[in-house]
Amino acid sequence: QVKSKVAVPKATIRFLQDSLPGVTTDGSGETPFEGFPLDQIPVASKTGSAQVTGNKVSTSWFASYAPADKPRYAIVMMVTQGGTGSKTSGPSVRAIYESIFGITGQDVNPSDSVFVGGAPRKELPTVRPDGTPVAPLGKDSGMQVAKAGAAG
Repeated sequence: QVKSKVAVPKATIRFLQDSLPGVTTDGSGETPFEGFPLDQIPVASKTGSAQVTGNKVSTSWFASYAPADKPRYAIVMMVTQGGTGSKTSGPSVRAIYESIFGITGQDVNPSDSVFVGGAPRKELPTVRPDGTPVAPLGKDSGMQVAKAGAAG
């Protein structure tokens, strides 16, 4: 449901929609998406780093949406003192898309998606006493969640 709109010329929107997928295939977002099935799930992205003052490393960010030709999901990741967007934030954004779309290597298998039935869950997952979540529909996905203070 659209809540509001920003007044942006249609030509600007078209330019961005045509350009941002190229960041993932031929630009600064290419490295973290090498080997990703972009022909099946095109990803539009923009990478960046925000400079900070003092003895600190730049803040890394990676903004994206997919599929680029018919957007369903937007993922933006920012890592304080993370350096560049493509090296720090990009690989994690890719991993999130792999989980959402059920991607392993070049294979896209929607039944492997973390979204059972293709949609995000509306309720919180059950969490075991050891801190690991119970996978949807009782399937054990092997997903592990690091416990606070745990080394890993």
